[in-house]
Amino acid sequence: MDKRKKVAVVGAGKIGELIVAHLSQRYDVCVYDQDLKRAQITAGEAARAVRVNAHHEKTLARLLKGRDLVINSCPHFMNLPIARAAYKVGASYIDLSEDVKTGAEIKKLARRTSGYFVPRCGVAPGFIQIIASHMMHTYDHVERASLRVGALPENPTNALNTILRGAPTD
Repeated sequence: MDKRKKVAVVGAGKIGELIVAHLSQRYDVCVYDQDLKRAQITAGEAARAVRVNAHHEKTLARLLKGRDLVINSCPHFMNLPIARAAYKVGASYIDLSEDVKTGAEIKKLARRTSGYFVPRCGVAPGFIQIIASHMMHTYDHVERASLRVGALPENPTNALNTILRGAPTD
């Protein structure tokens, strides 16, 4: 019998794919997505894939039964139905969004559960604080730390495109 913790990754996009690649080596991982083919690609040989529309809370909750942790790698507008489904089955929950409004609602669920509910642990806030803390611990004294997070698109289509090419802007 497999004694590994059971992890559900909801969302089989690029972020979900990365999560599955890292966690499936140590945990029993199942990938949930509305596109079964995409879920199967993300799951690879190391995880299982399940088709589900995460908007359907009851169906998602039924499929999440027995999972210890639900990691939501879907867009922020999916946070509440996924968090509520995790809550219904007694699983812990993590999402990677930065959405303040749904984060507040998820914190309300967290007050009523024995599991861990960790909303808004994406790049910023989230990972960037971990990096800052690690860097600051290498110094004896830190007065201030400023970190910036951003992403530049590979093929910008707005005013950023002209700035990057060095062309004059209007």
